[in-house]
Amino acid sequence: MKTTIPILIGTLILCGCASERNPLLTGNPKDWRGHPTSDLVTVGGQPTRIIKQSDGEIWQYVKEWDAVVPKGSHASFNMRGFGDNGSSAVGGGGGFSSHEQYNAHFVRTDNFAVRNGIIRKWYGEIDENGQVVLQRH
Repeated sequence: MKTTIPILIGTLILCGCASERNPLLTGNPKDWRGHPTSDLVTVGGQPTRIIKQSDGEIWQYVKEWDAVVPKGSHASFNMRGFGDNGSSAVGGGGGFSSHEQYNAHFVRTDNFAVRNGIIRKWYGEIDENGQVVLQRH
């Protein structure tokens, strides 16, 4: 029993370190960096389109769907401060907005920068009715 606990703890730490960058376990598209494109194709299928570039390719996976956005509201606030030559100022702002229920068309685009069969970078965005509502790098 005394030797079992340290072995179990060591195994858990090793598994945790090994799974940290595994995109299948984390679900984070950024974790595909450094993996071969063959792994991505095995999991996600062929890309929707491939854009050739001088230093490689951009593999795009595009998913579209329609949804009803429920009635809701949103509040936002921010504070800023700045200073120069001994003077400074602080400002803030905020607002409330609300909307009625509406139909929306969403497009999620995942872009994988690929060079020599290896994924180098990921970035993506979600569009709602033609406007970018979320970008991630």
